[in-house]
Amino acid sequence: VAVDFGAKHTILRGLAGALREALPEAGGLAGLSGDADLLAEARAEDLVFLDLETTGLHRGIIVLLGYMTLGPGERPLTCTQLFPRGYDEEAPMLGEFLALLRKHPVLVSFNGRSFDAPFLESRLRFHGWFEPLSYAHVDLLHLSRRLWRGRLPDFRLQTLERRLFGRRRLADLPGSEVPRVWQDYERCGELRHLPGIWEHNLRDIATLAELLVRAVGDIPLMEDLP
Repeated sequence: VAVDFGAKHTILRGLAGALREALPEAGGLAGLSGDADLLAEARAEDLVFLDLETTGLHRGIIVLLGYMTLGPGERPLTCTQLFPRGYDEEAPMLGEFLALLRKHPVLVSFNGRSFDAPFLESRLRFHGWFEPLSYAHVDLLHLSRRLWRGRLPDFRLQTLERRLFGRRRLADLPGSEVPRVWQDYERCGELRHLPGIWEHNLRDIATLAELLVRAVGDIPLMEDLP
């Protein structure tokens, strides 16, 4: 099942314009981290912001694959969430995302080099895809550590969200609860808590875009970095 959120959604409002304004200046982030150099030549429509919700590392599956893209010109920002209704829908879900990755070859994640990308590739191998993937990867965790080192208590995504954007999540579903919610759904069709997974994922993806915009805005502070 695919759920699409347009740029008029409250969480996404204004992000399209902010990204379009920020990207031409993103080359100024080059040197902060190895993958930040990739932003120097990237177009806004090359980017795909990715966040996975899974049942865990050990024999885990992807229970929600959320991504956000920005169309060329004035086309809107769109966030799409792919939700497999059962184990047999994970493979076609991954196939759909691979097709998208060919059109948007710059993956933007948070801690994705350590988690999202390896998990994605592991599930692809499980389903019989063994060809190497071709994409560039910008992990905003590494960029955040370099840019805001010494100014924040830690670099969890929600800490950055709270300290940089003054936003706290109320009644947010913890990521640790995702496996239980999925198991309840898979075992007995319990739907009550599924929207909590979707909302958590949508907020994570929006925060990725906000982090990139904020990082570009903080380029003048780079002269103070040791």
